Amino acid sequence: MRRAIFVLAALALPRLAWAQGELPSSPEAGDVTKSQAPFEYPHAVRMLVGLGYVPSLPSDDRSSKYLPDNTVMTAEIGGHPLSGALGTGFSVSTAMDVRGLWSVLTPGLFAKLDLTYLFLTGLWTYGPPPPDFPFRLKVGGRLGVGISQSTRPSGDVPNASTYVLIRPELLDFVDIEWPVGEERAYSFVLRGALDTPVNLSSVFRWTVSAGVSYGWGQ
Repeated sequence: MRRAIFVLAALALPRLAWAQGELPSSPEAGDVTKSQAPFEYPHAVRMLVGLGYVPSLPSDDRSSKYLPDNTVMTAEIGGHPLSGALGTGFSVSTAMDVRGLWSVLTPGLFAKLDLTYLFLTGLWTYGPPPPDFPFRLKVGGRLGVGISQSTRPSGDVPNASTYVLIRPELLDFVDIEWPVGEERAYSFVLRGALDTPVNLSSVFRWTVSAGVSYGWGQ
């Protein structure tokens, strides 16, 4: 059920962007040369998939000592105020145990800072950075609500009932993006992240994800 909700949300993001009238509807509307392309487009959508590890998981609950504990998918839509140095928006992710014993759906709001932009502009001292710089290094976080559904393995607790837990979660992440193409609207993204409680007292999950970002607008 949660994965279905996530898929529907992911499919809705590009449609929402189209409804705002920002996406080009013809080749002429999107004819942006490399020299005209901005360092960062005002709006962006992003899709990521990856694998995770749960440090606090009992050893008996792991499927394997050497394999990941869960899969993760993330969808984001947002904008870039402050001339591209800051990114903000809405994010939703789902993490699922590889054996199907638990899943977590986490919607929330994110903010991230482009360290590459700050470095190239000398903290806004100089003009806009060159749009053809090969990569972007960003750090950020998401404050969300984790809605988890879990059950115990049948070999551990026979006829165990499923239980639901709702709690605030903080996602801290580092992104490396590589823009491609003349318009540089598309980017490959590699993300390292960890999910924690808001007081940072422990780590719920480590994740490594990869995906694609698309930016638009002028």
